[in-house]
Amino acid sequence: MKLTGKQIDWGLKRYLLGQNMGQVIGQVVGVYQQVINIQLIQADRLVTIAKSQVVQTPDMIKISEDDVFNACVKHINPSGNVYLIGYNTLMIEDVVIDFHHAELWSGRFIRYPDSVQVTEQMIKQLKKFLIRKGHDQGILGSYQVAINNQPSDTLSLHQDALKDRLMMFKQWPTLEVMKQFVGLGIGLTPSGDDFLLGLFSVFHYYHTSEWRLVLEYKDDLLQYIKERTTSVSYHMLKQMIYGQTNEALKTVIEKGPDMTLKDLETFLHIGSTSGTDMLVGVLVGLEHIHRKYIQGGISDGIESDHREECLS
Repeated sequence: MKLTGKQIDWGLKRYLLGQNMGQVIGQVVGVYQQVINIQLIQADRLVTIAKSQVVQTPDMIKISEDDVFNACVKHINPSGNVYLIGYNTLMIEDVVIDFHHAELWSGRFIRYPDSVQVTEQMIKQLKKFLIRKGHDQGILGSYQVAINNQPSDTLSLHQDALKDRLMMFKQWPTLEVMKQFVGLGIGLTPSGDDFLLGLFSVFHYYHTSEWRLVLEYKDDLLQYIKERTTSVSYHMLKQMIYGQTNEALKTVIEKGPDMTLKDLETFLHIGSTSGTDMLVGVLVGLEHIHRKYIQGGISDGIESDHREECLS
């Protein structure tokens, strides 16, 4: 069977072009309905082979033939070897993946803002969408209880813990508080990790002081993440810390107030609650920046947490 690459992360293609042909480059570590995950042997990278409708992420190859993919996942060994049989060709058992003509994609932001411009319109737009269409079984339920000061008896144990951390973050947006979201929740990417992906994407885009702190302590932070969450989440957050996010987050954050309903609805198809959890991270990040930079009077690009100081 043959799968044809439709789109590939440019960094992944560059890495594969530097490897020797005919060798085992990785091992299958997960086979699911939408994706096949491959752990590389000589690099700390998790490669994903995905169906065409899956949101593009770093280290992903999206394929064109969804029907062939469906047939492949039924018999691929979850611990099978992955071979590089050509400069642009992988092989898993009898499945050949040709990405020679795949479109190159990058998870890095194309443009960055000249100044911090988080408007109330952006925040209201996100809130309105999340309230109307978001999946509240993850961190969205926690967020709604926290901001409305409601009783938490309707929340699960994980949601209640997430609510406590959201309230702590609002008061003390420190690296130590952010670390407490790691691994909190269930599934391949727990809600706390998806939330951090959205939050980190915003902080990176606006190059906030919180992001500079993440970069300063990135080695310790990555080790902490690796020890406390799933492999998929670890690699997802690692890519973000090194400057790459997924296509859905990249689109919404870059467009800002020009984001469309279609852009936001893309998140509803990422996992069961993962997409919503990411959007809550974006929302909380924008709210934090708005409080700190706009209400705090940061018109000159200099941060201050003291509103009185800025207004005097």
